Amino acid sequence: MSAFIVENKTINRILSFLYWDNGISDSWNKRILDKVGFSVETEKEQERLGKAMLIMNCRGVSQRYNEKQDAKIIKSYKFVDVVLKDRQEIQVLKSLQCFLYQCCEGDTDTLELYKALKEIEVSLLNSIVDKLPEYEKAIWG
Repeated sequence: MSAFIVENKTINRILSFLYWDNGISDSWNKRILDKVGFSVETEKEQERLGKAMLIMNCRGVSQRYNEKQDAKIIKSYKFVDVVLKDRQEIQVLKSLQCFLYQCCEGDTDTLELYKALKEIEVSLLNSIVDKLPEYEKAIWG
């Protein structure tokens, strides 16, 4: 398995979705983030979470290759809202899964933020499946 630092647009896509998702209701994802001390309600909070995600990604890559990641990567991070057409849940799911895969080296998967994002992955996956025509047609029981 190889690991790499994801592009800022990957993190921004995830954060933009979470902001949109939080805006429609008191969402399950909002409660998951609240439990670990994060929010996406303001651009400042999104940037804080984005940097935490990038730090976690760097930690995983550092542990994988036994080398320190350049601190400039984290300092240069800037949240930029991504316009999501029709929510693009499948693209967000794939971006989140890519991000989590790049982080899961060493002990990174024991971090509370990692665990919270894994919960969000499951929540998003369930949301996508619930909307599939095949799922709607399937019998209950």
